[in-house]
Amino acid sequence: MEAKINYSVEDLSEKEFHEFIMEGWLDARKGNLKDLDEVFDDLEKRFHVNE
Repeated sequence: MEAKINYSVEDLSEKEFHEFIMEGWLDARKGNLKDLDEVFDDLEKRFHVNE
């Protein structure tokens, strides 16, 4: 028999937020950060490709 755990929406949101923060923290520790202008340039290229 497999046990199921039902999480509330709040619990799931908190878990996702925590994972997001931890990924960003690990990126910062590893030096995997991009220049802000480079990020916006990449986003702008993606946006214009989809038009």
